[in-house]
Amino acid sequence: MPSGGRTRPAHRASGPRHGRPPSPDVREAPHLLLSGLASLILTAIVAVAGFFVFAEGARSRADVRTPPPGPLTVADVFATSPYAVQLSHWDANCASAVTGELATVLRDTGCAQVVRAALQAPYGDYRVTAGVFTLGDAPAARDAADRAQILVEHGRGGFGQLIGPPGQASWQPRGQYLLYCVISRPGGGVVPDDDPDADRITAELFESLLGTS
Repeated sequence: MPSGGRTRPAHRASGPRHGRPPSPDVREAPHLLLSGLASLILTAIVAVAGFFVFAEGARSRADVRTPPPGPLTVADVFATSPYAVQLSHWDANCASAVTGELATVLRDTGCAQVVRAALQAPYGDYRVTAGVFTLGDAPAARDAADRAQILVEHGRGGFGQLIGPPGQASWQPRGQYLLYCVISRPGGGVVPDDDPDADRITAELFESLLGTS
């Protein structure tokens, strides 16, 4: 070997053995790997972006006020009531079924109609009026129920009877509806708050109104 020469290594770590030219597949492998990773990353980004667009659209649709349904009928409201209907009333003017400032509350919360009926309770000899107001949406129904509490307690509004004198009123929101009933004694006597018959009537009516029993 000539003086000053360099000893060539048996193998080069970056090349193939035996002096053969590198295979095209070997040369392209890093490029293909990087391209594959880039495609996966791009796909993930598109999927995540699509998810947020869908979620935002779902939130926007949820914020849109649900339009009032078609007009309810007496049959829709009282089909499963345990009490016989004696007299019924449907009105697009919700104020016709209330007194005082409660009419303003119903107007503010988008009341579209009221369906109510005078019912014959099977015990206690009470006179009962029950009904359903259709409001703009579920939050509006809850708002109306909360505001009615203040008005009724302070004598600034109430729910009207179809038959009989003013009586004990109860109400509750259900979805976009406000359910109520008023119970009175035939002679006009006050119904006590702890009257078990009145409590039973209220519970049975609220369970059955709108066919939910």
